[in-house]
Amino acid sequence: MLSEMFNPAMAKAGAKSMLSGAVGGFSAVTIMKLVPNQTPPIQAAILGGAAFVSATMLKMPNVAAGISAIAVYRLMENAGMLADDMSLAAFADPIEQLPAVLNEDGSANMYLSQNVDTDMLLADFEYQPTYAPAFGGM
Repeated sequence: MLSEMFNPAMAKAGAKSMLSGAVGGFSAVTIMKLVPNQTPPIQAAILGGAAFVSATMLKMPNVAAGISAIAVYRLMENAGMLADDMSLAAFADPIEQLPAVLNEDGSANMYLSQNVDTDMLLADFEYQPTYAPAFGGM
């Protein structure tokens, strides 16, 4: 069963594909080093052209995929879409800053009943069940 899913020919083909993609990534980094004064969109366009040439003229689609992956990564990084510094991901309050309970309005003033004057806040209420004895006692 395992020999049908994984055999030496498949391993060899997978290794060739991975190596070709790595060659494409190396090529992309080398091309970016050759044009360091260009803006990231121009660098991405140059990399896109190199990927197209390697896929069509050189008949190396895996190398082209490696080049394209680096180009897209650099574009996304430049646009701030990766948010590695979490600056774009800080759209919600940290959970530690939120109250224990909220009502439908999102405020922490949640009462046990509609009578706000005589009732206590749910956040101040500590539930104590009376049907079970205390731990270790009767």
